[in-house]
Amino acid sequence: MKIELDLSEIFEDEDGNVISKDLVERIENAIVFKANETIQRLVINKFKDEIAEQVTASVQKILLDVAVDLLDKEFVPTSRYGDRDEPTTLRNRICRDIERAMVWSNPSSFSNDQSAYTKIVKEVVNMKLKDFAKEFNKTVDETLVAECMQYALEKIRKAAGVK
Repeated sequence: MKIELDLSEIFEDEDGNVISKDLVERIENAIVFKANETIQRLVINKFKDEIAEQVTASVQKILLDVAVDLLDKEFVPTSRYGDRDEPTTLRNRICRDIERAMVWSNPSSFSNDQSAYTKIVKEVVNMKLKDFAKEFNKTVDETLVAECMQYALEKIRKAAGVK
């Protein structure tokens, strides 16, 4: 790419002579340099963004294919002391760890001492109890008002002597 700039017309006197060729040349060079610098930066940033986008898309595609294979790939777990366990797969290991985590533990009233499973179960139970309490209170209120109205009507009828 080539950028050319001619500012001689701006710096001409009435006779058409350039006032200062050196000054005009310096300004032209500075403008061209700055324009080149800006264009290069824009092109480089565009390339970086495009490359990052394509790499991310490629990695995601590869990971989806590899992740399924990794779940069923067999490996031998080794402790930090070098003790080896029975061969297993990542899928089995995840299932085992989930089973171990799903243990009800209520050692104290402090929520920090409870397992994540216990906290979730308590949260779900509390939500269901709140919903039940709302419905129960609504039903009790409706029934109570209806029975009170019926009782009041009967008392008024008796007092008025109406049967």
